[in-house]
This record gives sequence, structure tokens and C-alpha cells, in this order.
Amino acid sequence: MQTNPIHAIRRTFSERRPLLMSVVVLGWSTKYLVTLAVGHTTGPELYGVLTAALSTGAAIATLALLRSPRLQVVATAAVLILWAVIALGGIAGTIAHVVGPVAGHGPKAAASGTTFSGCSASRTGCTTRRSS
Repeated sequence: MQTNPIHAIRRTFSERRPLLMSVVVLGWSTKYLVTLAVGHTTGPELYGVLTAALSTGAAIATLALLRSPRLQVVATAAVLILWAVIALGGIAGTIAHVVGPVAGHGPKAAASGTTFSGCSASRTGCTTRRSS
């Protein structure tokens, strides 16, 4: 009796789904690493590049674990912890982009010659002075 080819393809895909998804994550992480490495080059922006680099490394480690013939509990736990750190870094980066930079930080403030000092978290009491 012959096996239905569609059933065989579906079964093969189901068996290799974790591997295929890990390859997709590796590609996406590498894309973000390259994109962020070009555009995020100063100060706290480098944390985005670090998060992308960690995710690329974690994707490679995940692929290695999936291809390993034996279960490695310690290595799996380490990779899961790494993915948790990456998730926290991604959330922190999203919050940083939503909130925006603190007054006086970033290349635009430095280029304009304006400096800010005495700012609190609520931005009350900020003083601005022009550098000569």
C-alpha cells in the first residue's frame, strides 16, 4: 500500500517544524543585527545591537540543540534564559522608543549647541542654555 504523498509531506513538515522555525528566527535575527548595526551606533542605541547579536547567537544555539542527538538539560536551560534576557531587552527597547530620549541626549542636541541641565523625570525645572 502506498503512502499518500500529501500526508507524507505534512508529516515531514510536522517533524521538522521546530528546525524550520529556528532557521526563520536566525534569518530574522541576522537581518535585525545588520540593520541595527548600521543605524544604532551611539550611546544607549548600542543596546539594540547587543540584543540583536544575542538573539542571533541564541538562534544558532537553538539550532545546535535541535540538531543534537541527545537532550542536554543544562544547555537547554541556558538557551531559555538567554531568550528571556533577549525578550526583556526587546521590551526595554520598545519602551525606550515610545518614551523617547531625555532632553539633551542624542546627536541633534549636541549638533545644535544647546545643553540641558537640571531636568527631573517629569521634565519640570529644566534649564536650557546655549553654548557659544
